[in-house]
Amino acid sequence: MTYFYTDYFVANAFYLRLMRETTAPKQKGKGREKNSRHETASNFLVNLANGRARDKIRLPLSLFVRAKSPDCLLALMNLHSNVDCYLPSDMILNAIEEWFQVNAQGDPPRDADLPTIRTIECHVRAIIALLDEPELSVFRTPPRKN
Repeated sequence: MTYFYTDYFVANAFYLRLMRETTAPKQKGKGREKNSRHETASNFLVNLANGRARDKIRLPLSLFVRAKSPDCLLALMNLHSNVDCYLPSDMILNAIEEWFQVNAQGDPPRDADLPTIRTIECHVRAIIALLDEPELSVFRTPPRKN
């Protein structure tokens, strides 16, 4: 059984490029080019912000992530589980509030301090560990000193 999940925080993690695709989106057949998850999240969040309460807003499948297990799914939902990840979307909320947006090359904001970068990196790694998404990685971080 495969479990897929998304919410506002997952969409924002893609939009802020906290979770990055290591490969370009796969093109199936002919037609227009497939958007990256960052572009898809950006479009979705713009539609969400500009839409009226009764408007139907399309939620693209590419914004869903595959959870490794039922326990990982519960953790992604911020519910009690047996995996070692506590309230993962809280750090995404902090990144949203701090406007911690990674650039297209995968670099964190220049004005971000190292403790903030490391904290967000740690939480994003914990979230990615819950996923069965080998093409996702954490944004680039400064090298650690020995």
